[in-house]
Amino acid sequence: MFTIDLSQGDQRQMMQQTSMAVMNRKIDSDIITVLDTATIGTTVAQEANVNTVQRAIAELGNNNVKVEDEDAMFGLVTPAFYAALSQAAEWSSSDYVDQKWFANRNSRLIRWNGINWIRHSGLTGLGTASEKCYIYHKDAIGHAMDKSRVESVPGTNTEQHYDYVRTTGFFGSIMLENSAIVQILHKGDAYNLS
Repeated sequence: MFTIDLSQGDQRQMMQQTSMAVMNRKIDSDIITVLDTATIGTTVAQEANVNTVQRAIAELGNNNVKVEDEDAMFGLVTPAFYAALSQAAEWSSSDYVDQKWFANRNSRLIRWNGINWIRHSGLTGLGTASEKCYIYHKDAIGHAMDKSRVESVPGTNTEQHYDYVRTTGFFGSIMLENSAIVQILHKGDAYNLS
């Protein structure tokens, strides 16, 4: 019989980390749900290219968003959007960028064209002909969490002989500025191998 106390690794810690990862995915989902309500963006799905990005940045600039604030500008995109965009010469040519993107593939985000790019597999429509991707200023979304009430507590049920971790948190997200979010519909099915 498996006993958590006799295993080689710290199973309680691993259960807590797994539970917190689930909570973080829930937070991501909460923020994505708010982003999905954005009303400014493309109406026809197309494959990602430099022109698509430039039009989104121009739209944000026209809405008086501080697009020059590079630390606050984000592109939240699907893996297919990222793959399509990375094939543009402007993405990887030393004529346009200082960093070698393909040599630094494990980076969580890459800054290109004044945008911090994040790949996320939890976006709406992933792998379809109408993936929802975003370019936005971070001040457009509000997210709050009551850190005093976040718990990740391991426990044992001696009657049934199993261990568990109960993780709770209270949080919420809200759109603060619709004009600072551009939703881009992307044809991600072209990168779907199945």
